[in-house]
Amino acid sequence: MLGQIEPPLITSWSVMTEAAWMLRHDTEVVGRMFRGAAEGLFDIGHLTAEDLPAIDELRRRYADLSPQLADLTLLHLANRENLDTVFTLDQRDFRVFRAGRKSLRLLPGDE
Repeated sequence: MLGQIEPPLITSWSVMTEAAWMLRHDTEVVGRMFRGAAEGLFDIGHLTAEDLPAIDELRRRYADLSPQLADLTLLHLANRENLDTVFTLDQRDFRVFRAGRKSLRLLPGDE
């Protein structure tokens, strides 16, 4: 999948936390994820308190989905960085989410 995503590859700390928890039984995979970030395979997008109002607005907009913080941070980063492609295993919510007014291209799935 990584070969199908145009750089920059951006994630958030909340996504890293969720992925590490989901992969907790395979420490080698968690280690590869950490090494990928450390070696520049992807950036961990910088979020500050200034980003919280926009993230909270997304939370309110999609409240009926009860979105997770990790998903909201990815959607916010896509909006802020003008990205149109998201790698996610949470296809349900991201099929509804919009970057601005546009649907997002989802990987895996929309290759």
